Amino acid sequence: QRIEIYNTFITSVNQLLPMLKTSPSFTKIMTTLFRFTMDSFKLTVTQRLELDEAIESIDKETKQEIKSSPDPALIKAQAELIIAQARQTEAEVARLKVQAEIELNRTKENRESRVKEVEFEIERQKKYA
Repeated sequence: QRIEIYNTFITSVNQLLPMLKTSPSFTKIMTTLFRFTMDSFKLTVTQRLELDEAIESIDKETKQEIKSSPDPALIKAQAELIIAQARQTEAEVARLKVQAEIELNRTKENRESRVKEVEFEIERQKKYA
């Protein structure tokens, strides 16, 4: 019966492992239940110490993983900054596009003006030739 309880517990832990990595309070509950399950077996002092060390190690790793995961507020702020930069870039592109159109129109006007000057000069030279 103890073995069945242990096997059931291990199966449950494997299924709940993703949750254990995200919630330190849930990890605490699971380690307490694991200790309770293991207390039903006769353990030597050495086995008990090793078990306690392993559980403490799991607790520390879980807390470290949670601390090292980015803060949702930080992620949101970074996303908002990226969106603002994208909008700024869009505005800059629009400004450059307008500037390019103005320059193109200016170039066309200058070319047309130059063509008219050349045509005028040709007509003038025809009159004096």
